[in-house]
Amino acid sequence: MSQALNIPDTHKVIERLKIEAGFSEAAARVIVETIQGAKLKDEPATKLDLAELETRITTRFAMAFIGQYVAIIGTLTALYAMFG
Repeated sequence: MSQALNIPDTHKVIERLKIEAGFSEAAARVIVETIQGAKLKDEPATKLDLAELETRITTRFAMAFIGQYVAIIGTLTALYAMFG
């Protein structure tokens, strides 16, 4: 039998990750969403379970990083257009 993990105050956890661990907003949200999407099992995790988790975390983190990169490029392009 499996049950979902629950984080009662996600905002508080996200803020702690940002302030205490130095994560960006997007990275902190990915971590919290990944934890909430996890399921508790009555049996130990298999290598396949761990590989799937690694893939999910890597994919979500990469998407968050790409989003931040695009925002930075857009900001720099706008600044260049204004002052260049």
